[in-house]
Amino acid sequence: MRPFRASLAPVILAVPLLAGSRCTPTPEEPQATVPSGATAPEVQLQVFSLEPAAGPQATSFEVTVFGSAFQDGAGVRLQEREADGVAWRDENTLRVTVPALEAGVYDVEVVNPDGGRAVLWRGLTVLESDASEACRSFTVWFDFDASEVRADGLSILSERASCLQQARGAIRVEGHCDERGTTEYNLALGERRAHAVRRAIVGLGVAPSRIETLSFGEERPLETGNDEDAWSRNRRAEIQLEH
Repeated sequence: MRPFRASLAPVILAVPLLAGSRCTPTPEEPQATVPSGATAPEVQLQVFSLEPAAGPQATSFEVTVFGSAFQDGAGVRLQEREADGVAWRDENTLRVTVPALEAGVYDVEVVNPDGGRAVLWRGLTVLESDASEACRSFTVWFDFDASEVRADGLSILSERASCLQQARGAIRVEGHCDERGTTEYNLALGERRAHAVRRAIVGLGVAPSRIETLSFGEERPLETGNDEDAWSRNRRAEIQLEH
């Protein structure tokens, strides 16, 4: 018969194993804490932009003022003139009737009922009555079977860039071709020409949302002759300012 103490060995050896098999609690993920009494940062009163940013002299017109923290009942000043008919839309938008002003550049100041003020320096341009005539309608020309805007065309567009930026209304770019080629090909070529002019105008700082393009292909020639002089006149893009 074995001694009694020998029969206890397996039990004694198992004790450390059982102790080591206990589950260790998984550490909890750290969680962000919000300081007691903390509040959201206050939105600062600012004036970002006007749309449109220009209008005619000696007549009233409407603009939308965009910014932040506008209060219901806010007023708008244009230099020393108080704007008429300020309508609060929301904390980011005011609808304003600009009074008849002389041609020039004006700072736009928003004044909240609580006394807060914010200024958009030189935010509004009032144009002379005939200022948009320079870009109301003009043309750039293209080489045969080409849609790249030539150097002379880029010069014409650059000269009218400021007028296009400041004038109100949409800008329409029409692409045209001479009579050579199929109708389908010329419609596609006219479209490429119109898009090339559009890209150039956007590159000069005009908002892309104001510009629409259209192709007439060979359907609206300026000249009806069948020689290079007539063809060169018909390879063109016409830019028109719509009101």
